[in-house]
Amino acid sequence: MDSQSISIKHNCLCSIMKYIFLTFFLLSLGIFCIFVPWYILFPSISLFIILILLSIRFEWGMYALSFLIPFSAISIGIIVRSAWDIVRSGRHTAVLSIAQPIIALSFFGLIINKLIKTKEFIPNNLLNFLTGVLLTFFAYTFLTLLWVPCIEHSIFQILILGTNLLLCGLLIYGITDEKIHKRIIWCCMLAGLLHGLIAISLYFASVESTTIIFEKQLWRNVIFHVWLPAGFESTSGFIRRGTAFAGSKEVALIMYMVFAFSLGLFLTETNRTRKRLLIAIMVFAIWMNLLSMSRGATVALLVMIFFFLIAIKRLRNRFFALSTIFLAGIILSFVLENAILNTLYQGKEVTPRLITMAKVGGGIEEQAPERITMWKKGFNKLKGTSYLGIGPGNFQYYRIGPHAHNIYLSFLFDFGLVGLGALLLMIIILFKQFFRMLKFQSSYLQIMCAISFGSLIAMGIHGVVDFEYNQPLLWFYLGMAVATLNLAQRELTSYK
Repeated sequence: MDSQSISIKHNCLCSIMKYIFLTFFLLSLGIFCIFVPWYILFPSISLFIILILLSIRFEWGMYALSFLIPFSAISIGIIVRSAWDIVRSGRHTAVLSIAQPIIALSFFGLIINKLIKTKEFIPNNLLNFLTGVLLTFFAYTFLTLLWVPCIEHSIFQILILGTNLLLCGLLIYGITDEKIHKRIIWCCMLAGLLHGLIAISLYFASVESTTIIFEKQLWRNVIFHVWLPAGFESTSGFIRRGTAFAGSKEVALIMYMVFAFSLGLFLTETNRTRKRLLIAIMVFAIWMNLLSMSRGATVALLVMIFFFLIAIKRLRNRFFALSTIFLAGIILSFVLENAILNTLYQGKEVTPRLITMAKVGGGIEEQAPERITMWKKGFNKLKGTSYLGIGPGNFQYYRIGPHAHNIYLSFLFDFGLVGLGALLLMIIILFKQFFRMLKFQSSYLQIMCAISFGSLIAMGIHGVVDFEYNQPLLWFYLGMAVATLNLAQRELTSYK
């Protein structure tokens, strides 16, 4: 039999297999449509279509996640009602964000593109090291299942942690060039602006209904859930905080990240109109950050801005002038808040929370005694595990607020000295690599690398009093920072 005949038979066999697969797929889809309820059918078909699209262009998933993560990280998702679901401050712990399926599908698309080599992936020693640390840490989370108090809750939290790690990896390995990087930066800024506009509108919402909750039962104990905090007025009379599809701390984090991204683009932009637009965005982001009334976020913002004034050469040359303008703007914001938002809107004189905080003194024991109580419980439980950790998500059983209020302690309580060691090792390595890149500021990527360094410092300071490790926003911004560092180092190597 000659080669031409073999080729013809092979093509015929491939055509037959394609028709068989298509027939089987259509029959399966028809049966699925008949027996599955519509509220499961439509999401399933949507996810299948998204999977096909992301297999072709996985970067679309990163653009979509730039919007989805800020809006749905803690507010829109699927609740699994169970005995181990805990509610703290009106927020459930057994919640799957609607962004998490997109994360998994986008990462799957990244793998497909890598296998068929439609995108160039150039990992380096830094990425290999960080990947090794994160994979080792993730493997340790499964080991903790041997002694956790509630294995169902721990497995659920491992699932969430796994998608967060995929999100970080997607950005690190998926942002392969400057064009994709700029697009994601602009998506993050637009999402932040939309977040801020919604927060302002909700800032003036009715005091009687400070939180909007919508729930729709999908299947037995599975519920679609929307949690929308409109802000509140405290018992002490403080002005209600500006929030949106997140708590005030998350909004503050989003806003100082928007400020950092805008500053980076401003320093590399040549068009005057765009520069004016970026200045307006920076002013808006600072104001929204202060409006959130997050003390930790305000300190983080101050540290980040003064880091930029010292570390970035173009700003350092005008340090005193820019510092004076910035401090004057902060003072003016507090005056306007008290004069307009408090006196005119509320009809009474109320001292802003941050000014009151400055007068109190006495340290965190007096300003936030509930956190000290919560952390003491965490240390007591940690000792009972010989400092191996009480397991993923299990500190949530002993906390009071909606989160651990400390990234580092949440790592320590849940994963013991191993988890804290992995975190500190990553911090040391990244600090060393970013610090080395500070002397190079001649291109877009190199300036954005310095911006990413400052934003990570701010996030680290803010994390001393807020957040916990298993929040998508933190892993998203970490992935963005590492991806920027990787691109800047690769660009510098190509110059040499």
